[in-house]
This record gives sequence, structure tokens and C-alpha cells, in this order.
Amino acid sequence: NYFSVRDPQDLKEIIVDHFYFNFFPVASNTRMVCTSSEFQLEESFGVPLDPELETLDLSWLPKHHRKFPSEFRQRALTLLLCQKQLRRKLPLLAFSHIMDFIAPREVEITRLETIFPSATPAIDQIKGGLILTKFRPKDPSISKGSIEISLQWTSLEGKDDS
Repeated sequence: NYFSVRDPQDLKEIIVDHFYFNFFPVASNTRMVCTSSEFQLEESFGVPLDPELETLDLSWLPKHHRKFPSEFRQRALTLLLCQKQLRRKLPLLAFSHIMDFIAPREVEITRLETIFPSATPAIDQIKGGLILTKFRPKDPSISKGSIEISLQWTSLEGKDDS
């Protein structure tokens, strides 16, 4: 979090009135990701991501394993254990294609290391941000399809959730 203090009232609001909101995070390792067979992410607006970092479009590889959801990682582990049990090892490229088939590629729209709650200045108001995304069909002849957007995070107790 960052704040600008212009007068004593601003300081009181940040330190006293909104102390809980400004100094106690509610989640960490937060990622907004999308998956689609028909569309690809073209642009994101309002994304609080370092502009020098690229949006990630990941195919499964061992070096990317930790970036996938825990359910997916469990499936990969199961397949690896089956290979070990059968004493047959698939080539890495074949294994990667199988894993991509199990779960479509995820495209990371944004990520934040720590999330803080937002203060509510009035009953029907909340301070926060907005992220707009623009998608385009992977094939120009496609006119409809589906896009799944999910928010993933780690709770303060260390549990992955979405």
C-alpha cells in the first residue's frame, strides 16, 4: 500500500480511522488468470502489474509447475506416479502435451503479492480498482465461445483458494 498525506486529517484517516485496512493483509500470492480455447487476451487496462513484466501464457513444463493451481499440480503428480509405477517414462514434450490437454493454458492477467481490504466510506461505496480486459478470437471465423476468469490467492493460513 502507498498513501499520500497532504494534511493532518489525511494522516489521521490513514493511521487511525483505516488502520485495519491499511496494515493487515487478507491474502497473498493473488493471481487473476483466464483460460479459453477460443479467445486470447489482447490487452489489460487498470492492471497493477509492473509494466516490464510480461503477461504469462504458460504451457506445462516442470519449471512452470508451481504457477498452476493446486488441483492441477495434484493431477500432474498422479500421472508422474503412474509412470513410476509402470516403470515407463514419457518424453517431456509428450507429458507437457498431456498436461495441457488436462487443463487449458492459463494466461495470467495480473498478480499481486499482498492484498489489503478496502475501506468503505459509505454503506453503498467501496474504494478499489477496476481491471478491464480485451480478448480477440484465436481464429477470426469464431464468433462465440467461452472465457473463464478466476482469482486465485493464498489465505493468511497458507491455504490456496480461488
